[in-house]
Amino acid sequence: MNIATLRNCSLGYLLAPNIVFALAWFRPHISIPVVLCFACLFYIQFKKGPEAEEHRINVATLGWLLAAAAFWTFCTGMGGLSYQIADYFAHNAKFHDLYRNPWPTYFADKQRYACYYFGFFLIPAGISKLVGHISIPALLFWAVLGYWLVLQWLFILLKKHKRLIFFFLMLGGVGHLVKVTFYQIATSYSYHIATFYLEIWSLFDQSLWVTSQVIPILLVSSILVSDSFIKNRVQDSFFPITLCFMWAIFPSIVFVLLFSMIFINKCFGNWKDLFSLKTCIPLIVAGLAFLPIFIFLRSSDSLPVNGFIWQFEPVGEIFAEYFFGVIVDLILIFIIIKNLKNVDNLIPRWFTWCVMGLFLLISLYRIGHWNDWFVRGYNPLLAILLFTIVRSLHTLYQTGRWKKNLYYNVVVGIFALSMLIPVGHIFRALKTNVLVSNAFPDKFPFEPMRIDKYPNTYQALFQEASNPKEADQYLGKKDSFYARYLARESR
Repeated sequence: MNIATLRNCSLGYLLAPNIVFALAWFRPHISIPVVLCFACLFYIQFKKGPEAEEHRINVATLGWLLAAAAFWTFCTGMGGLSYQIADYFAHNAKFHDLYRNPWPTYFADKQRYACYYFGFFLIPAGISKLVGHISIPALLFWAVLGYWLVLQWLFILLKKHKRLIFFFLMLGGVGHLVKVTFYQIATSYSYHIATFYLEIWSLFDQSLWVTSQVIPILLVSSILVSDSFIKNRVQDSFFPITLCFMWAIFPSIVFVLLFSMIFINKCFGNWKDLFSLKTCIPLIVAGLAFLPIFIFLRSSDSLPVNGFIWQFEPVGEIFAEYFFGVIVDLILIFIIIKNLKNVDNLIPRWFTWCVMGLFLLISLYRIGHWNDWFVRGYNPLLAILLFTIVRSLHTLYQTGRWKKNLYYNVVVGIFALSMLIPVGHIFRALKTNVLVSNAFPDKFPFEPMRIDKYPNTYQALFQEASNPKEADQYLGKKDSFYARYLARESR
């Protein structure tokens, strides 16, 4: 497996749900041109083939990475194999809704089309429709395949060292660790639920909450880094970014901002190549193919809660959460990266500082009841920063250039403590799962959440959320442009 093949497989993985969505959610005079655009864009990128010095992964390593992907999927609770976090009621509802009900998704009790990015669940749900029952193997296969592609990218971009993948996925969330420790010591609660989320979690922790978003985030992050800084063809990343919107909308917005930064920077050096017909036509076609999906995603019936974080109450508690949950980690990351100048040249320093600045900016604004804008949106930024940190620290260690500075080593050591939480989650999954429960039912009882508990996604959120108004985020406007001119009849 080389980068070109891996990129094509990753692109196909991201593309498949978009094709299914286009065919099932739009009228034929819209869906057919969109699918043809997708096919042309995929062919253009597919035919480029490998570069002269492509990184390759041998068969034995591919097998090791596949086993790691299966274990990662097991730890997330996917398919009810191990401990499931609270949000699985919504994930299960989406999967069951897409299997049970006609496409496009329509909530008859509200007389509204759904408005949501269903990307991850479309292929497993489609397979379930074909076989006539909920297919947990299809769901697990799709997750394992996604994580396998992710791990191949990480293996290549992290200098082909397996242990670096572990550090990459586990680092992040020192402030979260401090908060959890404080509440365990000072109160009778193991965790404090804030007004809304303002904290950084490791990418592994994120995968426990949203496998559906972490997979595309890490795939597109890897593609963006490879296209921009290895192949020097940032323009090729635009198509994968547009495909990501159907998987994870807030991270995709961040990807657009990152792409724009790199594209503008490239304009100062070779603007003639960037604005040639050969470059511009695929960008325009990708934009046109994405337009109907953009219109669909814009058809929401309600605006989510939004505003600067200081516009909400209680301000004191919010800023305390913000300091420990966000600022502590950003300070540690800033100090570490500041001392890594000229250690690794994969990601330019100017871009690293832009990513840090964007990280800080998006943390100041809240969108969504639980602040999904920040909690999901920072993941591409964290991934890029961790590429720099993990690669650079490894280089210092390998070359014997590690600084014997007590202050710097303490900072790195404190940042490394963040791994305690995701490692704890792995042990939790090893203890709380179907295998252990079957062997020791009295000592380690475990019952996964029912997938078919609710008739549709709206009802699941309406009945489970603390505020029933949260369910409105799944509703499209009754008279939206999508509903009037683009939507297929639900069947």
